[in-house]
Amino acid sequence: MMSLTPSTGEHSGSRVNSKGAVYVIALLSMAFFAPGAIPAPWVAADINTPGQAGSSTFDPANANWVVQGGGDDIWNTADKFRYVYISVSGDCVITARGTALTDSAGGTTNDAWSKAGVMIRDGTAGGAMYAFECITGGNGTAMQYRTTTGGGPGSPGQTGGGALHRWVRMIRTGNNFQGAYSDDGTTWTNQGAAVAITMPAAALVGLACCAHNDGTTAIATFDSLTVTNGTGGVIWPLPPPVVASPPTPGYNAITLSWTAVPNAVTYNILRGTVSGGPYTQIATVNAPTTTYIDNTASYPTTYFYVVTASAPTIGTSAFSNQVSQTPLQPPIAVNTSSLQTVEGGAPVAFNILFNAPIQSGQSVTLTIQSNVGTEGQVASSGKPAAPAVSAQTITLDPIVGPQAAGLTIPVLVYGIDDASVDGDQPYTVTVSYSATPAGVFTGFPNPTIAFTNVDNDVAGIAVSRTSGLITTEGGGQDSFSITLTTSPSSPLTLNFVSSNTAEGTVSPPSYQFTSANYNQPHVVTITGVDDTALDFNIPYQITITKAGGGPAEYAAVTPPNVSVTNLDDEVPPALDHVWGGGCGLTGLEAGLALLAASLFRRRRR
Repeated sequence: MMSLTPSTGEHSGSRVNSKGAVYVIALLSMAFFAPGAIPAPWVAADINTPGQAGSSTFDPANANWVVQGGGDDIWNTADKFRYVYISVSGDCVITARGTALTDSAGGTTNDAWSKAGVMIRDGTAGGAMYAFECITGGNGTAMQYRTTTGGGPGSPGQTGGGALHRWVRMIRTGNNFQGAYSDDGTTWTNQGAAVAITMPAAALVGLACCAHNDGTTAIATFDSLTVTNGTGGVIWPLPPPVVASPPTPGYNAITLSWTAVPNAVTYNILRGTVSGGPYTQIATVNAPTTTYIDNTASYPTTYFYVVTASAPTIGTSAFSNQVSQTPLQPPIAVNTSSLQTVEGGAPVAFNILFNAPIQSGQSVTLTIQSNVGTEGQVASSGKPAAPAVSAQTITLDPIVGPQAAGLTIPVLVYGIDDASVDGDQPYTVTVSYSATPAGVFTGFPNPTIAFTNVDNDVAGIAVSRTSGLITTEGGGQDSFSITLTTSPSSPLTLNFVSSNTAEGTVSPPSYQFTSANYNQPHVVTITGVDDTALDFNIPYQITITKAGGGPAEYAAVTPPNVSVTNLDDEVPPALDHVWGGGCGLTGLEAGLALLAASLFRRRRR
């Protein structure tokens, strides 16, 4: 590469160190976390495959660009470097402030001819035509160019050594290109004379960085990046809106307003809960609207907001100033978020709170509703009736103002016993309200309490008598009744079987319980059987079993058995028939005779 001055050319022995902090403000886009990808419509690419790959990031928190590039030079007949660019047609001006240029280790650049700055270029080919105003690692600022594709480079001027000129600019007017630099961004000095380059109207405009050493990279940072057209119209970036501070608080709402941005098509509203972000976009409104009501804000959280402006051909501005606000409490609230009732148990209370006053002449009507009346019901007084509907609603008499804020209305909720083994069931109780005139009592979510109704039912089979039942051989009967303790979720059939049908039979042999008859006693009758034998009183059982699997809640329930005794109706034989005598017997003799008859009968068996 040719030397720009006899004493400070790229291949001279002199080297001037320069330090700084390099930031590039390209007022950004939709990347909400820093640093991040470059914003649309910008494109980043390594030109002509440098030995070390480059990278590019943008930090929306402080609007800084970082461009890290390898490459052996932007010079000679072909270039290698990192380029971040947009496509611009016709006259334009690109301006940026570059405050530092370091090597990849983060210290001062090791090469005096590493370079970074603003460029207008005819495409991404290594030998493309270009005009480039740059800062360097040790040789001040310079303008460089290539007037023909694949041709040699040139330079109309260099400001070598001394302080680093932080602001750089490239101006295109037709086919004339003028580089300039400034210490303050206000007073500009042309970098030599304008250069004529016959470049197509559509060109790439952006930031370039080259290490001047293909084995390493240089890191440039810029801020205050702007691109305008020949008449001063904004190409990049849109300026950020200015948001009025503080925003206006409402009941669970915050209202934002901001200044209009010329050329903006939409405005993006971003919100965070920590000062400085991170932020999440919550809404987009179309220009010319410059206000937004955040109805998703919730007391008592403090929210932090920024707004950006966007246009399809320009991109998105940097963040506006941050503003913060805490919404007011909703006008009506409840004093709890969750409660528990018990089936058939005592009522549970909660309070309705008025955070806003009721004005003179204003009336507020409250409606309290359980969404599942078969689990929980609300009542203004007394216990509600047994469940017969899917929901239970009461409406209180209107409360007429004036009433100061802080009014409290108590409400009772009962857990309803449904006689089913259905586990603990969720339901909700919602407080809705209306006011005349509405005032602040409108446009807010209705307070809702999550309830759980605790199940108190246990599946069981209840038998009225399980012992002491008596039948007789002469057909004498006895009975027991049977019910279920809870309504079955599906029919349950029970079978009744006598353990000794020679002594007693059962009727009916089975019975099916359903949700309609589960608690109605079913009578089971046992009838004694006559066996014509002297066998005295015989015990037996009625076994109760479940037919099939039955409902799941009864799977572990074992029915009880019923104990029965069948009384013998046979008479022992007279002793004279046994021994041939007819004389009277004493009590002891009679007992012995009876025992002998029993033994005699058993031997015959």
